This record gives sequence, structure tokens and C-alpha cells, in this order.
Amino acid sequence: MFVKVYQYHIRKDKVNDFFAIQEKVAMAYGNYLDFHTIYLNSNEDETKWYEITRYRDEAEYKRSLAAINEQEEIQELFATFQSLLVSEKREITDEDFSVGKVIQTTGFSEWNNVKIVPPQRIPDELLGKIIEKLGVLLPYHCRGIKITDKLIKAAVESLNDAPSKMLPQNCRNDARDKTPDGLDLEIKKRMDFDLRTANIISDVLAEAGIVRVTNAINPQTGRKVKATKLLAEWTW
Repeated sequence: MFVKVYQYHIRKDKVNDFFAIQEKVAMAYGNYLDFHTIYLNSNEDETKWYEITRYRDEAEYKRSLAAINEQEEIQELFATFQSLLVSEKREITDEDFSVGKVIQTTGFSEWNNVKIVPPQRIPDELLGKIIEKLGVLLPYHCRGIKITDKLIKAAVESLNDAPSKMLPQNCRNDARDKTPDGLDLEIKKRMDFDLRTANIISDVLAEAGIVRVTNAINPQTGRKVKATKLLAEWTW
């Protein structure tokens, strides 16, 4: 496990803005990495903060960071973050650590485990509105696959459960164990089949204004790949 520790000083009247920025940063990082972050505020100096983040390993962190830092949103958020620093204490320090050993009682198990949010089932009423928005009678065939209410449900629930409500499509005409992480794999797991569908159902939902087809950066290759993002009005 790899641990990154930052230390900086945030103006006391800007703490809420600080956390709002961190939430947005976390959503952006979540497209590339799994992590756990805790923010510690000094009892002696109210402006002093420690940001402690744990990652699976250093190689994954460094590989993904290059792609993350290229995102315009991240650059804008960092500039806003800098505006919240105490004017006479603008230095940001950081240090890398490796975990030697974890000792804890069972009552503090949450310190050693990233909280897992269970899958969120789409409300029946919302699913009905999405199907109505398509403006066609289900099921029907499109580009070689059958568009059904179950397929729509699997796609939308997969996106809603994802960080930033977005997943790379990563479509493969292959079995689940040979399909990379992304929307295609999530649909295959939820539907219990190995059919390639993510690109087609994404286009169907995009045409209805449910999702937006965009691009994401593959952290392994640094290349752009097609991604699908669930629009805010269709999340729950």
C-alpha cells in the first residue's frame, strides 16, 4: 500500500469551499484510481490541515497521475484550491510513505477499509421515465442487439454506481474475464451474458438525452477512449 501525505494551511472562513473542491477532485480521481483519504485538522492551529491518502500501490498511482493532471478540470480546481490558502503560509508540502503494519481493534475497522457503497437500484418511476423518453416500444432490435428494459436498467445502474457517473465503454466481443473494466463489463455482469452492448446502448441513451458519450483517458496507455456519462437529471 502506498500513502501520500500533504500538509497545507486553509483560511478558516474557506473550509466549506475547501471540502467542496476536494469532493470534485475525488470524483475526477475516482475515474482512474481506488483510494481512501482522511483530512486532519490541527487542534493547535485551525488553519493547518493534513491530507492522508492511501492507494493500492505506488506504480498505479504514478501511472494514473500523469493522465489525471492533464485534465483541464483538475488544473482549474488546483488553482481554486490555491486561492483558499492562508496568504502568509502558502507552502504545500508532501511526503510519500509505505505502510509498515496496521494494528487496530475491531471497533476501528473503518480506518483500514474503504467504505463500499452498495449498488443503488433505479427507482421504478425513474426507469419508466427513461423508457418513455426513448419514444419507442420495447423490446426492439438495434445494430444486432435487442434493446430491452433490463438492458437499459443494467446500463443506467452501472453508470449511477460509478465515480462521476461515468465509465469508459471498453467494448469487447469476448467473455467477461477477457473484457477490461468499464461499462461493457458491468453490463455483462448484471445481465449475465457475454454480449457486447455498451457502445450501442450508449448511443441509444445519448439520442434520448439520458447520457452523454464523451472521452476518457486510459491510465495504462494514456490514450483517449470512448466513455459514457449519465446526465445529472437522470441520477438518483
